Amino acid sequence: ALPVKVAARSNMAMAAVRDGLACGTVRARGREWRVQLREGDGALMCEPGLRAVLRPMHALACQRLRAPGRDAAERAQDLEELLLGGSGGAASASASAPDAGAALPSISRCAALVAELEAVGWDLVAHVSDDFAQVVLRVSDAAGRAHELTLRLPPDFPSQPPACTAALPEPLDAQLPLSLANHGLAADGLAGPAREAAPRVARGAVSAVVPRGGFQLPALLAKFRSRLERYQLAWDLLDDLDGHVWVLDPPEPTRADMFRRVALGKHSSILIRLAVESPSSVCECEFLGAEAAVAPLRDLFNRGLRQWNPRATTRANLERILAISFPSAPQPAATQAGAGGVDGADGLEMCGICYCVRLPVDGGKGRSTLPDCVCNNTKCAK
Repeated sequence: ALPVKVAARSNMAMAAVRDGLACGTVRARGREWRVQLREGDGALMCEPGLRAVLRPMHALACQRLRAPGRDAAERAQDLEELLLGGSGGAASASASAPDAGAALPSISRCAALVAELEAVGWDLVAHVSDDFAQVVLRVSDAAGRAHELTLRLPPDFPSQPPACTAALPEPLDAQLPLSLANHGLAADGLAGPAREAAPRVARGAVSAVVPRGGFQLPALLAKFRSRLERYQLAWDLLDDLDGHVWVLDPPEPTRADMFRRVALGKHSSILIRLAVESPSSVCECEFLGAEAAVAPLRDLFNRGLRQWNPRATTRANLERILAISFPSAPQPAATQAGAGGVDGADGLEMCGICYCVRLPVDGGKGRSTLPDCVCNNTKCAK
């Protein structure tokens, strides 16, 4: 009989190998169970009670124990880890879990998720939560911009499909054809009951529930990539603005934001909105500031609409029509000076009415907006 060396962290004690069988005990559900592991194919022989414990994780146990090129010690370690994660009876597992009171995910659920992620490619997996309830996939578009697709997995995954969220200019339920079960898609990506049941959400943290029937993560990801291509031109134009002008709002734009508030100088700004369907067409513009400062620019814009060139960038069109050059964003020190209300720092300067740079909203719980009411006193005009 040859002794079997087992990893130190395993609770399984394999005593010896006899006639090709590694014999020993393993602890699960608060007691010791006698087991035998057959060398070569990794077949497991155990008591009926332990067999019942292993039944919910049968497929994964067979896959791991019968993997080629592994010795009895490694298979013993795999068995111990399966029992530790699947039985919920080990005190050490409960103590080390992020939430000791939370139920551990089933082995079958984990195995299904791992299979889907392997099909997608681990290089695209940005995050998997400790409870396997959330997965974040990160992909790049044709311009190299990174995008994240978040999947929230239901408790009975994969019987039920996950809910998806992504930062896109339009609601995901209207843009991502998710009838992945069997073929064809409606014009808007959903059909029949799936279209009626699809939730309507606001732009921003866009979400949708994947229709039931044959959920396949690679197919979902392929459809998500195809929808990213729809917004390439819009994102190109917005990136050009972000790189060359002083963007006042949003302070940290996401790929869902199709607007920019840009500083013009003299305490005035322009709010630019691009159309998702035709981002290179004439954009929607709202001039903000004292009427004496923005009225001439508004008139120039209205008179010059016919000069709009869809092959040029939004920034180039506006600078040509308004006969201006947008000011660049100041250095951080200059921004701080302007935020403190020092004269001469165009754009972000303390409001002369509410005396703040950004106006808190929703009780000031981390959200704020730029003031848009202007003092029409010519000596102030802030």
